[in-house]
Amino acid sequence: MRSPRARGRPGRPLSLLLALLCALRAKVCGASGQFELEILSMQNANGELQNGNCCGGARNPGDRKCSRDECDTYFKVCLKEYQSRVTAGGPCSFGSGSTPVIGGNTFNLKASRGNDRNRIVLPFSFAWPVSGHPAGSRRSLVPAPARFHLPLQGAFLKGLGLKR
Repeated sequence: MRSPRARGRPGRPLSLLLALLCALRAKVCGASGQFELEILSMQNANGELQNGNCCGGARNPGDRKCSRDECDTYFKVCLKEYQSRVTAGGPCSFGSGSTPVIGGNTFNLKASRGNDRNRIVLPFSFAWPVSGHPAGSRRSLVPAPARFHLPLQGAFLKGLGLKR
């Protein structure tokens, strides 16, 4: 005969059955979209390459500015997971892209849907297991597309490509 304490608890087979049913309910959720970067302006007042050398020739001895040819400026993007210390090397986990040469040392471009020269688009898709969402919930977890103005300076310019 069972003790009174054991009567109210579900047995092991019932617990295993519940765990199996929960596991079968898990689904794979996917998301896709695109990362889009549009270059609107660039300022390289000294006409220097990424490594600090002049794009065309030597520096002016008086003011130490590059004096000859302008740089041929293009941009490269490498989308990676978060890094507390950004490095130029390593794989681009979520994609990479570049623009053709789009200007010299300093330029301003207009935002235009028809001009793709100054735009880098990286499509992405992800899939991960989820166990469902609240019943009746139809809210999107991803906000509507937004535009941000990011003045890139310092370490962020390490990916800037300049040709001689």
